[in-house]
Amino acid sequence: MTIYNWMDDYFCLSERGTSMGVEFRAGTASFLTLSYLLLVNPSIMDSAGVSQDDALLATALSAAIACFIVGFLGNLPFGCAPGIGLSAYLAYGLVQAELCTLQEALTVCWWSGIVVILITLSGLVGLLMKIVPQAIKYGIVVGE
Repeated sequence: MTIYNWMDDYFCLSERGTSMGVEFRAGTASFLTLSYLLLVNPSIMDSAGVSQDDALLATALSAAIACFIVGFLGNLPFGCAPGIGLSAYLAYGLVQAELCTLQEALTVCWWSGIVVILITLSGLVGLLMKIVPQAIKYGIVVGE
């Protein structure tokens, strides 16, 4: 079995009316669309005290890992990357406003990630999606 056949079977490309070429071009367009994050996010995080090199590496790695997880485990063609709005809130709204230190803000980010993983693994996501009003869901997407 060739890699093309394996990918076609795994991702159901033929069934969905697409091809490797189309998906490659779509992935390239998505990368180019999101690539501004590699310039903007490190400068925002630098204002919070994170070195630009560390922020660049973290931005690139977190986006790559998230995209691979969603692509290979979820079989979904979504680009995932850190949100500029959340980075700006952490840097300007929390750290520069002296509401907390950088270490405290990053610790909260860590624990919120753990909570999201637990909610996902426990199956509570379906329940939460049912009880959150549609207008709030739209507002969260637009606000990010």
